[in-house]
Amino acid sequence: MLASGGLDSAVLLGTLARRNTVHPLYVRSGLAWERAEQRLLARFLAALRARHGRRVAPLARLDLPVASLYGAAHWSVSGRGVPGRRAAVSSNYLPGRNLLLGGRGAVHCARYRIPALALALSPTTLSPTRRRRSWPTSAGWRAGGSGRASGSALPSVIWERPP
Repeated sequence: MLASGGLDSAVLLGTLARRNTVHPLYVRSGLAWERAEQRLLARFLAALRARHGRRVAPLARLDLPVASLYGAAHWSVSGRGVPGRRAAVSSNYLPGRNLLLGGRGAVHCARYRIPALALALSPTTLSPTRRRRSWPTSAGWRAGGSGRASGSALPSVIWERPP
């Protein structure tokens, strides 16, 4: 499961860990907020493992630098000129981010024979012009499930490797 340390991925991770062993993946891209995100994620995973019945594998950290895509001066990489909390949601959009994360995660899952990849979606992670949950499939993977994690109202994508 792609885990960011944010609320959306924490809810999905906790929900999935009730019934399945979850393999959390963190993709390091060289973004300004990643140190804080990784600290929060580590604390959350420790707390989740301490709870009875939660099956969480060790965190896998994957690298996928994006400075060459967005530019070293982009606010997400440099940390300068970050849109404020009252800025339009479209100003926070990072083109291709979910596709990059999903592709990197799918390759990891295929390599280690992990049968599915999950990603929590929030309205701010989707294209500002298309607020929907359609993603292209890649590398022989297909989208599975109803688009919601069992027991959660949180929108999610779960890619499954064909048998």
